[in-house]
Amino acid sequence: MWAANGLWAIALSAAFGLNAVYCLWRLGLSTSCSRFLDAPWENLIAGSMMGLLFFMSVIMYGIGADRLGSWGTSAGWAIYMCATVFIANLWGIATGEWRNAPKKSYVFLGAGLLAITVAILLASRAS
Repeated sequence: MWAANGLWAIALSAAFGLNAVYCLWRLGLSTSCSRFLDAPWENLIAGSMMGLLFFMSVIMYGIGADRLGSWGTSAGWAIYMCATVFIANLWGIATGEWRNAPKKSYVFLGAGLLAITVAILLASRAS
């Protein structure tokens, strides 16, 4: 159940390094680094919390996948990915990210969230 976490730690650390280099490069190109430094502690805390929450969700997926048995790596991963997209969009609505979106976008968002809900229900019933 816990064996995959060693692999996740290596993969996510490498991904962090690549993303950090790319972000610093983009900040340097757009000369917006000063805006990022306006609130360094808030940005550091928010970024750290996102990383911690993501890693904890991966650990929870590992526990759930183990308990699903042979269905864990297929249905479990599908449910995990669908739930991730679903919750991220709900947070986007809650934080006002969708505030200025056209009404048509809300229709597509609702249809997509409905499709994700159906996919989660079907995958969970299959397992």
